Amino acid sequence: MQVLINQKQVDVELESESTLGEVMEGIRGWLNESQLYITDVVVDDEGVQLDTPHTWEQTNVDNVGTIEIRALPAWEVRSNGLGILAQYFSLLHEAVEQRDESRLSQLAAEAETISTSLPTYAQDLVDAEKRDDPLFRVVDAPEIREGRLPEDERRSRLLTYLEQAVTLLKSRAREIEEPFQEAGATAQMLRGLIPEMNDVSVVLQRGDDGRAMDMIVRFTELVAKLLRVMPNVVRVDAEPRLSREQLERYGSELNATLEELVGAFNAQDSVLIGDLVEYELVPKIEELLEHVPEPKGSESS
Repeated sequence: MQVLINQKQVDVELESESTLGEVMEGIRGWLNESQLYITDVVVDDEGVQLDTPHTWEQTNVDNVGTIEIRALPAWEVRSNGLGILAQYFSLLHEAVEQRDESRLSQLAAEAETISTSLPTYAQDLVDAEKRDDPLFRVVDAPEIREGRLPEDERRSRLLTYLEQAVTLLKSRAREIEEPFQEAGATAQMLRGLIPEMNDVSVVLQRGDDGRAMDMIVRFTELVAKLLRVMPNVVRVDAEPRLSREQLERYGSELNATLEELVGAFNAQDSVLIGDLVEYELVPKIEELLEHVPEPKGSESS
């Protein structure tokens, strides 16, 4: 049996494996250790449906001549997945907006597949249990599932959810594909907000809790984005200023501070909130911002 991974032959020694499923499980584990994930498999010139293993996993390996495998790093798998999702939701938006029932009917056939893909490729944008985010609200809509045009009021709401979905998916894809630009822009916004954040305790003392909360929410959203983008900066930067281990440390420290901040807000402890922002959150962010490189003109992922 010949095994090709990304068009390169590899030696696979069979031990007790007797079925194609057992062989693939071993190869998958080996690749995952190297942060590579299987996206396509061809067995003896016939494509294998990875999402229906029962159709091929019991095949006897003695009857297999060649296994061709395409494996990609996690970031590329997710980038591709986000691109597919964004395209699907864009097509849905076009069909609903143009009242194209024929196109909507065709897209409805893929709604369940898209639904099962959301937690894999858009895990930080959806809640698979509550399903109350814009993406699930779209794919769970009866009009989308049944491929029929919505009534005017529902149509307007669906178009809003679709616009939000496409914006969110494209934004996440850019974080992977254009990390320098995304990190640079995020860092610039964070630097601009730091003076405001240093005044949070003053805002709280004035009794304007709502404004203080809005400031902190906006700041923490940008912090979360920077922590998502920076691993991709490290990935494409020829001379990264941070290691993955250092990034993980920053993430752990910042998350711990943010949890304390949430607790302080719940306890309505304005003194602790001010201290956490001024002496913990802002200094850690300023330290991290020193490691954010200047945006480059272009990158290739």
